[in-house]
Amino acid sequence: MKIKLGFYKKFLLFLYALLVFVDWATKFIVKNAFFYGESREVLGNFFRLTYVENPNSLFSISLGKNFPYVWFSIVVLLLIFIMFLVENNKWHTFIYTLFMAGATGNMIDRIKYERVVDFFDFGLNNHLRWPVFNFADSYITIGMVLLVLSIIIDMLKHRNKVKEENEIDTEIVEKKEQSDE
Repeated sequence: MKIKLGFYKKFLLFLYALLVFVDWATKFIVKNAFFYGESREVLGNFFRLTYVENPNSLFSISLGKNFPYVWFSIVVLLLIFIMFLVENNKWHTFIYTLFMAGATGNMIDRIKYERVVDFFDFGLNNHLRWPVFNFADSYITIGMVLLVLSIIIDMLKHRNKVKEENEIDTEIVEKKEQSDE
C-alpha cells in the first residue's frame, strides 16, 4: 500500500515540525534563563512564567513511579501518525497534528531530562493555580477540545440527518395513505 501525501498533509507535517520547534525552543530558553522554581510575573500574579519540571503526565497526574512514559509516548505517537496518514477528514488530521506535536515535545523532554519542562503558570493567588504547563501540553489540550467539538458537531449533523429522513419517510407514508383513500 502506497500512501500519497497531498499538499494539506505536507503542510500539516511542516506545522508539526514548527510546533515541536516552538515547544523545544521555549523550554530551552526557560531552562537556561531561569533557576529551577523561579517565577516571573507577566500579568501580575494571574500569569507568571515559572520554571518547574514535571515527572508525571498532563496536569501533573501520576501514572505510577515506574510507568514507561517514553515507550507509551512512542506507541501513542505511532498510532496517531498512522491515523494521520489514513484520515481523509482535514479537521481530524489537523487535530492529530496537534496531538503528535504535543506528544513529541514532551517525549523529547522525557528522553533528555526524564521529566517535562513546564513554565506557563496561571492562577488567582498562590492557592488557586492551574498546574504549570508548556506548549506541548497546550497542543494536546487544544486538540482534545477540538476533538470533542468535532464529535458534538458530527452527532448534531447525524441527528439532523436522521430527523430529515424521518420527516421524508412520514411524508411518503402520508402521501401513500392519501392516494389509497
